[in-house]
Amino acid sequence: MAPSLFMVLRDFGLKLENKIGDVVTANKYLEDALEEQSGVSQTMMQKNRIRRSIKELFLQRQCETMVLPSEKLPVNFDEDIRP
Repeated sequence: MAPSLFMVLRDFGLKLENKIGDVVTANKYLEDALEEQSGVSQTMMQKNRIRRSIKELFLQRQCETMVLPSEKLPVNFDEDIRP
């Protein structure tokens, strides 16, 4: 049985959007981040190997976000996620 991955993005205050600006869930945000990127540089190839490894090793993946515990918030903070 493969292990599960539960990723918590701490101090997360950005809007969860994909590349075209559509609102997405935290799980979809994670899956989008794990998609391979184009490029042939050593750095990009290494990052894509890491992405593939995570997807191969962790068949079940879940992501949650935790907001920044602060009164002074960044300009692009999503007010809808404030506790």
